[in-house]
Amino acid sequence: MKKTGIYYSLTGLAVFLAILIFVNLIASYIFVRHDFSSGKIYSISKSSKKIVRELPDLLIIKAFFSKELSGEYAINKAYLNDLLAEYKTYSRGKIKYTFIDPAEKKETLAEAQQLGIMPVRFQQIARDKYEIKEGYMGIAFIFGDKKEIIPIVKSSEGLEYDITSKIKKLISNQIKTVGLVSGHGEETEMGELSEYLKSQYNVKIIDTSKEKEIPEDVTSLVITGPKNKFAEKEVFMLDQFLLKGKPIAFMIDQYNINTQAFWATKMDTGLDGFLQFYGIKFMPGFVLDTQCQKIALRSQQGFFVVQNIAEYPLYPMTSDIDKTNQIVKNMDSLAFPFISPIQIVPKDNLEIKTIIKSTKDSWFGENMEYLSPYTKFTRGKNDMKGPFNLAAAITPKSTGGTVFKSYFAGKTDKEMKKIADKKEYLKESHSIGRIFVISNSAFIREQGILFLNIIDWVSQDEDLISIRTKGASFRPLKKISDLSRVAFKYISILFVPVLVVGYGIFRWNRRRAMKKNIKNIYS
Repeated sequence: MKKTGIYYSLTGLAVFLAILIFVNLIASYIFVRHDFSSGKIYSISKSSKKIVRELPDLLIIKAFFSKELSGEYAINKAYLNDLLAEYKTYSRGKIKYTFIDPAEKKETLAEAQQLGIMPVRFQQIARDKYEIKEGYMGIAFIFGDKKEIIPIVKSSEGLEYDITSKIKKLISNQIKTVGLVSGHGEETEMGELSEYLKSQYNVKIIDTSKEKEIPEDVTSLVITGPKNKFAEKEVFMLDQFLLKGKPIAFMIDQYNINTQAFWATKMDTGLDGFLQFYGIKFMPGFVLDTQCQKIALRSQQGFFVVQNIAEYPLYPMTSDIDKTNQIVKNMDSLAFPFISPIQIVPKDNLEIKTIIKSTKDSWFGENMEYLSPYTKFTRGKNDMKGPFNLAAAITPKSTGGTVFKSYFAGKTDKEMKKIADKKEYLKESHSIGRIFVISNSAFIREQGILFLNIIDWVSQDEDLISIRTKGASFRPLKKISDLSRVAFKYISILFVPVLVVGYGIFRWNRRRAMKKNIKNIYS
């Protein structure tokens, strides 16, 4: 009987071990992970999975990290390890990665430096004091004879985007060229944003005031806040570019703002008529809103400089966003300083969609000039009330046989001789490029993710948009009345104490009743 018990115990143990081994074997081939965070920020996106699944050959990733890292740098290293493990799983064996400490061997040190990964100095707390250390925190991607690097992993934020964009660049046969239009006071150098742009595209600065035509290799154009007027010849260049099926993003300010004097001067960019031809009309004024961004105001009081924080209605915030559009799909709130509303004029052959609107509490300040934040801005009885269109995306309707005419189609041959350098030009086309329009360019530095998303959208390179916007959500509190705010304040202060006191009274009465019942029973 005893032997039978031992036999069954051993059999049960063997079966259990066999099941465990089988489950582990299955798990090594089937990767299951659930991310319950908002926006799935702790797992790679569908776009990343799609890109690594389509890897045509082996990709080697070498993470050069020093071993003595601590604090946030050690956390970044651990996060990267988890991320690369997930990339490897979804690549179906096409990704191999390894972590290397360059300081361990002379060969690995030389390899890191040859790839362009150099040591960096950083601060960390050790033995209860700050220490300056030198170490490695870079990644190299090797695909055949092509190489890309991330020289420093500064943070875990945006790391998936950096990795996927490098992989995408390595496996792409042809890199698209984005043209930044210049010659009218446009902002073409945008610091870190420019670096991000150059990491994904070839970037060309095109001075349309000097060029005779836009180079053929340019696949999309971006116009960022011109201050001076486009000549008719330049508008013609834009017209021909669109008729070739190539896209343009227009980020056009209606006013030049002197931020020292807070004075607005109306500008004529020469593009209003051209954009109206495609269904976009600018309104002369600004959108104001009580739901707005706060700004810092400095004033001199005697020998002291005093800083105050004030709400500025000319810096409206909005959460009225078209979540079906890839540009803003994962964004919850946006803010735009000194933005003008746009009117949409329907066109038979175009689909014009508003993707960003102001809130219903906004209003229109027509032909405003003095914009001082010390002014009390309130909506007048006759002021037009929102919501207003702030940004629009224009695409051609996919109907067979549709013909798109040139903006200059109505001009005579004599008039066209002054405009077109070539005798032959497109008077019509069966396709036009995508168009994005926003009546503001000041947002670019503050809303960098939005700017990069716009460029990806017009370039029809939308794989990276969903990755870039992960974790970028900002959810401002909705504006409520003073009465509601005060009521909520006192309820939150008094609710818990009242609940505790109430429960105490309830327990006291209950114990008192029990004592009384017991006394009655035994008396």
